[in-house]
Amino acid sequence: MKNELWAIPSDIEILLSLGSQSEFPNKRDFAYSTMRNSHCGIVVFSPLLWKENKKTIIAIFRHELAHII
Repeated sequence: MKNELWAIPSDIEILLSLGSQSEFPNKRDFAYSTMRNSHCGIVVFSPLLWKENKKTIIAIFRHELAHII
């Protein structure tokens, strides 16, 4: 049985970037994602994210990745 939820395009590109703290004015702003075009997404992370625990970092990464795919 094929799971259509996992039919991710093979030609999608995801760029990861470290933003500046000024892009994240609120205390709980750790990342945002945007689409450059239909085949390329960008995830920008706050410098403060790396002070969080590993589980939080993974959860935020997964959340932003879900926006792209």
